Amino acid sequence: MMAMLKAASLGRTAVFDRETIGCGGSGVGLGFGNAFHTSGAGDTGGIEYFLSTGRGEGYLEGEGYRKTPELASCFVRNLPIIDLPYTYRVFKPLDQVDPAVEQPCLVTF
Repeated sequence: MMAMLKAASLGRTAVFDRETIGCGGSGVGLGFGNAFHTSGAGDTGGIEYFLSTGRGEGYLEGEGYRKTPELASCFVRNLPIIDLPYTYRVFKPLDQVDPAVEQPCLVTF
């Protein structure tokens, strides 16, 4: 997702939908609901390890955004999870938006 957002920041169009976002963090960040919860109540899919120290051999390396899995878990629990009722998230330059066809819901600078 980050590579696509970088492309959008350089003037290209990037489109996301809830079926192709790739990871729970992207889903949460794009307003596709609680994409962290994969198996029911309280399951985060291990995001607390990915955001901190990692789990060890056989798993993705930790990103180190938080010092410990416990701090990362607290961060994730306090995220403002929203589920916007739209199928797609489209990032593109405003000069490429046709107001006769499209209605931007959020403008980011």
